[in-house]
Amino acid sequence: MFIAEYKKNGIKILELQGKIDSTQASFETEMHELVAKEDKVVIDCSNLNYISSFGLRAFLSTLKAVQKENGTMVIVNLQENVKNVFEISGFYKLFTIYNSLENAYENLK
Repeated sequence: MFIAEYKKNGIKILELQGKIDSTQASFETEMHELVAKEDKVVIDCSNLNYISSFGLRAFLSTLKAVQKENGTMVIVNLQENVKNVFEISGFYKLFTIYNSLENAYENLK
Protein backbone atom coordinates (compact mmCIF):
# COMPACT_ATOMS: atom_id res chain seq x y z
CA MET A 1 0.00 0.00 0.00
CA PHE A 2 1.27 3.40 -1.01
CA ILE A 3 -0.46 6.72 -0.24
CA ALA A 4 0.38 9.88 -2.18
CA GLU A 5 -0.99 13.12 -0.79
CA TYR A 6 -1.40 16.63 -2.11
CA LYS A 7 -3.74 19.59 -1.90
CA LYS A 8 -5.68 21.20 -4.72
CA ASN A 9 -8.00 24.18 -4.24
CA GLY A 10 -7.95 23.64 -0.47
CA ILE A 11 -8.96 19.99 -0.80
CA LYS A 12 -6.73 17.22 0.57
CA ILE A 13 -6.31 14.43 -1.98
CA LEU A 14 -5.08 10.99 -0.95
CA GLU A 15 -4.23 8.64 -3.81
CA LEU A 16 -4.20 5.01 -2.73
CA GLN A 17 -2.19 2.44 -4.62
CA GLY A 18 -2.04 -1.31 -4.13
CA LYS A 19 -4.18 -3.31 -1.74
CA ILE A 20 -5.58 -2.80 1.74
CA ASP A 21 -5.80 -5.84 3.96
CA SER A 22 -4.69 -6.88 7.44
CA THR A 23 -1.03 -6.91 6.39
CA GLN A 24 -1.12 -3.08 6.38
CA ALA A 25 -1.67 -2.75 10.13
CA SER A 26 -0.64 0.92 10.17
CA PHE A 27 -2.99 1.99 7.34
CA GLU A 28 -5.79 3.22 9.60
CA THR A 29 -3.43 5.25 11.80
CA GLU A 30 -1.71 6.72 8.75
CA MET A 31 -5.03 7.74 7.22
CA HIS A 32 -6.10 9.45 10.45
CA GLU A 33 -2.83 11.39 10.56
CA LEU A 34 -3.16 12.46 6.92
CA VAL A 35 -6.71 13.79 7.31
CA ALA A 36 -6.30 15.41 10.73
CA LYS A 37 -7.67 18.97 10.72
CA GLU A 38 -8.76 18.78 7.06
CA ASP A 39 -12.22 20.11 6.07
CA LYS A 40 -12.40 18.45 2.67
CA VAL A 41 -10.83 15.10 1.83
CA VAL A 42 -10.94 13.10 -1.39
CA ILE A 43 -9.78 9.49 -1.39
CA ASP A 44 -8.74 8.56 -4.94
CA CYS A 45 -8.99 4.80 -5.41
CA SER A 46 -8.11 4.62 -9.10
CA ASN A 47 -5.01 2.54 -8.25
CA LEU A 48 -6.52 0.58 -5.36
CA ASN A 49 -6.98 -2.95 -6.63
CA TYR A 50 -8.10 -4.80 -3.49
CA ILE A 51 -9.79 -4.02 -0.17
CA SER A 52 -10.64 -6.40 2.66
CA SER A 53 -12.93 -5.93 5.65
CA PHE A 54 -9.90 -4.49 7.43
CA GLY A 55 -9.68 -1.77 4.78
CA LEU A 56 -13.41 -1.08 4.95
CA ARG A 57 -13.14 -0.59 8.70
CA ALA A 58 -10.23 1.81 8.21
CA PHE A 59 -12.25 3.81 5.65
CA LEU A 60 -15.21 4.01 8.03
CA SER A 61 -13.14 5.11 11.02
CA THR A 62 -11.40 7.72 8.84
CA LEU A 63 -14.78 9.03 7.67
CA LYS A 64 -15.95 9.30 11.27
CA ALA A 65 -12.75 11.14 12.25
CA VAL A 66 -13.23 13.66 9.43
CA GLN A 67 -16.91 14.15 10.27
CA LYS A 68 -16.10 14.60 13.97
CA GLU A 69 -14.15 17.71 12.93
CA ASN A 70 -17.12 18.83 10.76
CA GLY A 71 -15.28 17.90 7.58
CA THR A 72 -16.33 16.08 4.44
CA MET A 73 -14.72 12.98 2.94
CA VAL A 74 -15.58 11.53 -0.46
CA ILE A 75 -14.27 8.63 -2.49
CA VAL A 76 -13.52 8.71 -6.23
CA ASN A 77 -12.56 6.29 -8.98
CA LEU A 78 -13.45 2.94 -7.43
CA GLN A 79 -12.26 0.04 -9.57
CA GLU A 80 -15.01 -2.46 -10.34
CA ASN A 81 -13.81 -5.16 -7.91
CA VAL A 82 -13.43 -2.63 -5.05
CA LYS A 83 -16.80 -1.10 -5.94
CA ASN A 84 -18.36 -4.57 -5.66
CA VAL A 85 -16.94 -4.98 -2.14
CA PHE A 86 -18.40 -1.59 -1.16
CA GLU A 87 -21.81 -2.55 -2.60
CA ILE A 88 -21.95 -6.06 -1.09
CA SER A 89 -20.93 -4.79 2.35
CA GLY A 90 -23.41 -1.92 2.31
CA PHE A 91 -20.60 0.63 2.53
CA TYR A 92 -21.65 2.17 -0.78
CA LYS A 93 -24.54 3.78 1.12
CA LEU A 94 -22.26 5.18 3.84
CA PHE A 95 -19.95 7.15 1.57
CA THR A 96 -20.32 9.81 -1.07
CA ILE A 97 -18.71 8.29 -4.14
CA TYR A 98 -17.91 10.03 -7.43
CA ASN A 99 -16.67 8.65 -10.73
CA SER A 100 -14.01 11.35 -11.16
CA LEU A 101 -11.92 13.90 -9.32
CA GLU A 102 -13.59 16.64 -11.37
CA ASN A 103 -17.04 15.64 -10.03
CA ALA A 104 -15.68 15.60 -6.49
CA TYR A 105 -14.09 19.05 -6.89
CA GLU A 106 -17.32 20.47 -8.28
CA ASN A 107 -19.39 19.11 -5.40
CA LEU A 108 -16.93 20.09 -2.66
CA LYS A 109 -16.76 23.78 -3.60
